[in-house]
Amino acid sequence: MSNFSDSFWRRAGKNTADRVSNAIFGDNWARPYKRITDEAKAEAMKQRAEAEAMKQQAEAIANFHYTRAEIAEKEQLNAIDAAVLKNVDKVISMPFSEDTNELSNQLNELAIQLSTNSFSKGTAEDKIRAKYTEAVFQKIEQGLNILLAKDPYNVNVEYIYKAYLKGKKERRKSLRRTVVLGIIWVIILQSFLLGILLAMDGYGALLGMTIIAAIITLCIDSIWINVVIKLRNARKEFDLKQAKYNTTGQTEQYTAKSTNNNVTSHFNQKQAFDYLWNKYRNSLPLLNEGYCICQISGQKDILIIALHSIMHSRNSGSAIVSLQQHDSFLSSEYMLVNSSVNLLDRATRLDLFPIQGLTCTQVVSDVVCNPKMFDYVVEQISLNQTIIEDVVRPRLIIVCDSDSQAFLGKLPEFVWMGYSFKHLEKKHNGDLYQIIGFRSEGRIQPNRARTNLIGTKVFFVHTDIPSAYDINAWLKN
Repeated sequence: MSNFSDSFWRRAGKNTADRVSNAIFGDNWARPYKRITDEAKAEAMKQRAEAEAMKQQAEAIANFHYTRAEIAEKEQLNAIDAAVLKNVDKVISMPFSEDTNELSNQLNELAIQLSTNSFSKGTAEDKIRAKYTEAVFQKIEQGLNILLAKDPYNVNVEYIYKAYLKGKKERRKSLRRTVVLGIIWVIILQSFLLGILLAMDGYGALLGMTIIAAIITLCIDSIWINVVIKLRNARKEFDLKQAKYNTTGQTEQYTAKSTNNNVTSHFNQKQAFDYLWNKYRNSLPLLNEGYCICQISGQKDILIIALHSIMHSRNSGSAIVSLQQHDSFLSSEYMLVNSSVNLLDRATRLDLFPIQGLTCTQVVSDVVCNPKMFDYVVEQISLNQTIIEDVVRPRLIIVCDSDSQAFLGKLPEFVWMGYSFKHLEKKHNGDLYQIIGFRSEGRIQPNRARTNLIGTKVFFVHTDIPSAYDINAWLKN
């Protein structure tokens, strides 16, 4: 029993001594199990530190590779941009040959380049490559002007022309995609800002919404106006593309062919049109059906202008008819007669291209846009201007279709008659302008220094023809 007691107290004393030594001296006096526990914790902390270091190292490597990839991509884009700009410079500086056959071959090569490249701007690389496509397109346009001025009957003209129009169509598509994406981003921004404002209270939210709405409206209006202008100009270029070839050199070339400008009230309308038709009838089969024109013998207050009549249902052969006998009389009567006024005796009509047997669409495609008809188109427009300036001398002109605007000089990119306008009034169906003089650039009659139509009002129809009430009011004012 005494042995057990001695053993028990010795063990108790040892454990007590260990606790005291551990408390005073730490691990230097600890038992093995205590050292094992601390070593395990230290090992775990070491492993966590190593894992964290490896993670940071992996992230650094990933960021390094990402940066290298960004740098490589930028270097590649810079290399592509340099190569594209070099090719753009080559295209721009390429001289056109004086020989029309060699010139047409140059344009054929450019047409192939245009068809194999894209105007798309979907990616950064696409935007860079589109610069070359744009340069080729502009060069073709320049060369086509020269070729049509020198040799409009060249056998390659139609092919080059079709390639040019196809490129113009793709160019417009790319523009529309860019504008649509811009509008979508504006809508997203508007929705985001509106959500923020809805979380606000009081007059601050109301004021903020008003300011943002005004800014958004201005942005959208600016984008929309830009789209409308570009689409309108593109449509005019497409429908009246032959007008682009009315350069100063061409105007001077055909001045001698134009009808005498010094026409008086004794102007012989039949003789003038017979001369023009007989001159081109043999070479232009479209003229074999003859013409149908409204009789014009002297000054009238109102002149109705259209590209072509709605329909000529007469038999082949030339005819001069009164306004009441003209195919368009119903529309003319609506504009000139109502319950209180009758303006028929004060008005006449002029079709810019009065060719029998054609529709308006055919006039655009087969006459205005046909390079073989170019000489005739030039002389016809010059004759029309002579009639307007020296015979009719109207106080008010009603332009019934948008295609005729280009020939009066209303569109900035087309000159032809070359009138300069001042805007007077916007109506729901069109715009009222006033002629204030001539444009300075190459007109179809460059020797006519001053117009006889200063102060003449011109209403350009957009959606519907004006009523007799409006026309009578414009004449009075």
